[in-house]
Amino acid sequence: MSKVDIVEAPEDRLPKCPYCSKDLDQIWSKSEGLGLAGKERILMCPHCRAMLAYGAWRR
Repeated sequence: MSKVDIVEAPEDRLPKCPYCSKDLDQIWSKSEGLGLAGKERILMCPHCRAMLAYGAWRR
C-alpha cells in the first residue's frame, strides 16, 4: 500500500475557493446555537459566499 505524507503548506500559498477560484486570504464563519446544547457552524467564501464546509456538534 502506498503512503501519503501530509506536510505543512508554505506560508506564501493560499487555498482557492472551489467555486469562484479566488484566493482565500480569509474564510467567513457563521455559528448558531448555544454552547451547552450544541452548535452549528458554516464556513463561507467571502468573495462568492459559497458554503465551503458545515459542521454540527453536540455536548
